[in-house]
Amino acid sequence: MIWSVLAIFGAAPWALLTARLFPRRCGLILALLPLGLSLFFFTRLPRIASGEVIIESWSWAPGLQINLSLYLDGLSFLFALLVGEPFLTGQWAKLEAGVLGQYSLGTPLLFDLGIYLVVIGATLAIVLTLAEEE
Repeated sequence: MIWSVLAIFGAAPWALLTARLFPRRCGLILALLPLGLSLFFFTRLPRIASGEVIIESWSWAPGLQINLSLYLDGLSFLFALLVGEPFLTGQWAKLEAGVLGQYSLGTPLLFDLGIYLVVIGATLAIVLTLAEEE
């Protein structure tokens, strides 16, 4: 399962080269990796449907006890069934704020907020560590 994530990152640089060398066939060529990964994950569907959680862990930095762990379970399938949309489809809602206007709030904003908080937290941890050393 970890190779599937690494395949995406490994194939990203090749996408530019493929688009340059094969501009007409680039969409077909680049669709092969997601197709293969989809087939791979669909073979895991019976295990997930039976309630099993598939966990794979890779020791990334053993000295720091940092692992790359992937969990594959039915929760994402449940959300997709509840809203009747494909997997990883963002859900949006309109918010009327009176004189301030209308705003769109969506699930991708929650992801962005999480990333923002992780970056701020990591930055503060580095600053505090450097401040303690002085």
